Amino acid sequence: MARKNFLFYLVLVVTTFCNISCNRSKIQFQPLYEIEENGLYGFIDSLGNKKIDTKYLCVSDFFDNGLAVAIVDTIYRNTYGKAFTDNKKIKSRFFYIKYGYINQNGDFVIKPDLIRKINVKDSVFYDSKRLFDLLRYDSSYFFEDGLAGYQDTLTNLYGFIDTLGRIKIEPIYNEVRNFSEGCAPVCKYNKNAQFPLEISWGFIDTNNKKITDMKYRKLSWMSKGRAFGYYETEDSEHSSCYYAVVDFLDANGHVIRNDLFPQFHYYGFSNDSICLGENLYTPVMPDGTPIKGLVHYGKFVLIKRDGSRLQPYCERTEDASSIEDIGENLGYLSLEENPIEFMTAMRNGFAAFGYTLDTGQEQWLFIDKYLRVHKPINGWDAYEDILPFRQGLAAIKHDGKWGYVNNKFDIIIPLKYDSCESAREGLLKVYLRKKTTHITVESYITRKDSIVWQRVKNENDTINNFYSEKDKMKYGTWIYKNEDTKWTKHTIIFIIVVSGLLLVVSRRYKRKK
Repeated sequence: MARKNFLFYLVLVVTTFCNISCNRSKIQFQPLYEIEENGLYGFIDSLGNKKIDTKYLCVSDFFDNGLAVAIVDTIYRNTYGKAFTDNKKIKSRFFYIKYGYINQNGDFVIKPDLIRKINVKDSVFYDSKRLFDLLRYDSSYFFEDGLAGYQDTLTNLYGFIDTLGRIKIEPIYNEVRNFSEGCAPVCKYNKNAQFPLEISWGFIDTNNKKITDMKYRKLSWMSKGRAFGYYETEDSEHSSCYYAVVDFLDANGHVIRNDLFPQFHYYGFSNDSICLGENLYTPVMPDGTPIKGLVHYGKFVLIKRDGSRLQPYCERTEDASSIEDIGENLGYLSLEENPIEFMTAMRNGFAAFGYTLDTGQEQWLFIDKYLRVHKPINGWDAYEDILPFRQGLAAIKHDGKWGYVNNKFDIIIPLKYDSCESAREGLLKVYLRKKTTHITVESYITRKDSIVWQRVKNENDTINNFYSEKDKMKYGTWIYKNEDTKWTKHTIIFIIVVSGLLLVVSRRYKRKK
């Protein structure tokens, strides 16, 4: 009897523990939304209540584990250095950021003692918005599979930490990206090697075990159990020649096929299990000569999980002889034959593509997974712009104004905003600009178009950083101030130059008299 009771209580304890573990893994964190006030960032909730004060220089979105990156300080190194990218000496500026990870109460779970060296070109260095976008969307900070990338301050090499800030993978890599589906792309430099092995990427798992060889010049994230690895290999007939190859990889790093087009950049598989590829470049040798094995195959391609191209559901008919005809007659789109210039990922069953008319005006349309073109709503000829579906909504632009539609193309948010962002869970972010001024009204709205938070922003407001010349390792303080526009500065300079010339001319004229 005692034995039966012991077994009963043992099973009860184990079952309770398993239920607690499962519930912990299913914790749903409330969505929070970043806001900016006086150049500093914080968060509000879906009701517009400020949950975390605006006191950080930059923040990321919250990850699935309820943490977000918060940058607390930075210093610019106002010196030129050399960046090792594509084996070229590129002038760039170094700066350092100091950051940590906060929870949804604004408390630092990982103290802001992490430091990272960032290398940017001058065009980004002097543009605070682009600079912060670069930091905000750097995936190596992101927590996935319980790990996030970090940089060792002594060696400048990268490893991974866990959600408590403990080192789980030692810093031995020159570059890393975030984990996805148990895999992370990592990179090692080999400056002494000859082309093409100067930069070598490969996949590792959460225990730092190799999933693939470190042989790729470029490597995508793992998405839907698929990834793309780019490399160059020697021609079997001519040892001095290389040709480009794309390995189409499964979740175990095994090659499914390697006959995809290497001139395309593949953006990864969406939840629709379809990947968008864009013809961005032609791989070349170090001397600039094109690499063999390239075939021109249109601007865009859509790939299925077996690596085959997405094809129109029906054969191309006479009414689909051009893009304009396709849009008017609900025909089927040929990605290879039509002059498509823009395209979004396939999400919620739809992608969008755009092209430019002879007048210079852009036009956009939706296609579904059968490459069937959907006629615009309200009898319009086309949309002026489209942002891809996210969280069940897509942003569309017509007559200069933005709004949102659902996947049945019902208008959810009227087209009345000057710009907007892709939909996110809960609130939507929209902008109204006042004509003839530099004022922008930034708002978070509900899906019923009611405002929950709003601020007025002057486009002339900029952020500048100053640091001590005496002690360059000491972190600086960000100062928020209003500056004159560039046009005002240029006007003042022009007036001074013209006045000086007039003064010189007038003096010479008086001397002649």
